Amino acid sequence: MNVTITGRLGHNPEIRYTKTGKAVCDLNLAVNKREKRGAGFVDSVTWHRVVLWQGLATDAQSLREGSAIRVEGFQKSRTFAGRDGATRAVVEVVAEKFTLLDSLPKPAPPHGGRSVNSGVPRAQIPADDSDIPF
Repeated sequence: MNVTITGRLGHNPEIRYTKTGKAVCDLNLAVNKREKRGAGFVDSVTWHRVVLWQGLATDAQSLREGSAIRVEGFQKSRTFAGRDGATRAVVEVVAEKFTLLDSLPKPAPPHGGRSVNSGVPRAQIPADDSDIPF
């Protein structure tokens, strides 16, 4: 199932490597929703687990907790054995592309945001994020 999710990172990305040397990065993406209930509104947050592989994982190093991104990919469910030996199930989004949506240092590229795509050469994302307001 193809999905597109827009939200904010819950923590700084951390890259790890598989036994075969493939880079992988897990992100927790918070998606806010505001619903009208009665005379007022109720805010809620849904957390999504996002997995980035290879080049996308290394490109995510410049992202920071609170960064707003849009992720395009596909939904995947899998099971694994927890530390206690119990079987666990997880549903995650395997990213095929992500786009940084936060303000960029001047000059900004046209149409705002930087896009990183797993199928084409990736844009270089500057390591200096001092102009990002958080």
